[in-house]
Amino acid sequence: MPLTDSDNLVMDSIINRYPRSRSAIMPLLHFAQSKDGYVTPESIEVIAKKLNLESAEVSAVATFYTQYKRGPVGEYHVGV
Repeated sequence: MPLTDSDNLVMDSIINRYPRSRSAIMPLLHFAQSKDGYVTPESIEVIAKKLNLESAEVSAVATFYTQYKRGPVGEYHVGV
């Protein structure tokens, strides 16, 4: 997830919404997934650095919740 200046501004505004920066993990993961289509290892590193956390802490959240995709997914999702 190469960051542009506007991405940095968006991420900073997300972080500033919360009294504890750690609370912004999930919204930042949503942002990263919306940019790349899934949560990349690079985006986990970027989020961890932004929040002064270990990448393992961010990765734990990304792997716990099923709405975060860890790899490329198809264009269409079919549920039965």
